[in-house]
Amino acid sequence: MAMDRPQVLIVDDDPRVCRLIQNMACSEQFEYTDIVDPRRLKTVYEDLLPEKIFLDLSMPGMDGIEALTFLKDSGSTSHICLISGWSEKVLRSSCALGKKMGLNMSPPIHKPFRATEIRAFLKADQFTHTSVPVSPILPRSRKFKEELKHAIYNVGEIQPFYQPIVDLKTGEVDSLEALCRWHHPTRGILCPGDFLPLVEKYGLMKDLTYSLLKIILEDMACWDSMASRPNVSINLFPELLEEQSLPDVFMAHMKSAGIDPSRITIEITEQSNYGDSVQMMNVISRLRIAGFGLSLDDFGTGFASMEKVKEIPFTELKIDRSFVSDLLHDPDAKAIVKSSISLAQEIGIPTVAEGIENRETLSWLISNGCTRGQGYLLCPPGDFDKSILLAQSSTNHKYEIGEFDSGDVSSSTDTVSTKECQTTATLTVTPDIT
Repeated sequence: MAMDRPQVLIVDDDPRVCRLIQNMACSEQFEYTDIVDPRRLKTVYEDLLPEKIFLDLSMPGMDGIEALTFLKDSGSTSHICLISGWSEKVLRSSCALGKKMGLNMSPPIHKPFRATEIRAFLKADQFTHTSVPVSPILPRSRKFKEELKHAIYNVGEIQPFYQPIVDLKTGEVDSLEALCRWHHPTRGILCPGDFLPLVEKYGLMKDLTYSLLKIILEDMACWDSMASRPNVSINLFPELLEEQSLPDVFMAHMKSAGIDPSRITIEITEQSNYGDSVQMMNVISRLRIAGFGLSLDDFGTGFASMEKVKEIPFTELKIDRSFVSDLLHDPDAKAIVKSSISLAQEIGIPTVAEGIENRETLSWLISNGCTRGQGYLLCPPGDFDKSILLAQSSTNHKYEIGEFDSGDVSSSTDTVSTKECQTTATLTVTPDIT
């Protein structure tokens, strides 16, 4: 078999389905391999390492969920499309499970399928957005713990990367979100998922938060010198909301830096059990009374009741990327996003849609009244040097939202055109520490 063309693996116990997909794969210049006995998946996959996989859910010997589990354990980077005669609900649920496993799941296809659906998956120029190169899993060792403590306390190796948040009505740069990265001396740039679980394990989250706060305040001072005067938002790890001294510590940092608390917004993930803890409610209330803004982050992923949303004076609602990325092909995700926007409008606070990566999603969000958005379609995260350029130009640049009315983002380094406008933009900075 020639190996110079992309490989597609077809896992389906129905030979007729395999033949249909084979014909279309050939016409799209793919090399194909089919498996009607899914128990052969392990051997075939390891030999082939395909770019794309068609996977049935109901098969004798190994069902589709077992196959997804194997692919997860194998560290698969293949793009996977589930094909099945099960209901749309079962397909979407199985696809969501694959995403939670960390697999590259494409929208599922319901049987009987149309040729256009198969060709669309084969033709799609799919990729996984990462703002930095994928890093290896870090060791859980005493030596690594010391490296981590050194990075937090002495060197400042852990720094924020900044991503713009755009006003979807005007196209103005409304804010920046900061996503923390570790500039490791030997392992390169590490993403939060590579080291934050160990930060939590070693009890260093509070120290990391205060270290990042200090850096962010220094960045704010730099932006202030450019007359940008950015606002800043900090995403707190849930357990820190139990720290009764946190409001006082934050106020001390603000006073030392000469920054007014009204310029800081505290992002609180919906996963936090803030409504059930007197200590958390104490801290949250004191922060708001002191003048800090409050943002409900990852809305829709937790179990926040409407009563809790009503009780806590949030100033912003952020819709989780898992719903935003699926809204075009998942009716449930679309309904959740639409109801979230409606809820925010009813209580009078803005919404931020995370993870906008194609033009159709952006167009839908605009037409349904979403206030702000961020994602690789608009701009990927950048380091502080890049954020300086953005801060310097934030008073006279805006994104041409009208240019994003159809089509998909084609690469993680897409750029967007800007033009002059007279409105001053603010900046929101959020260390990604949850």
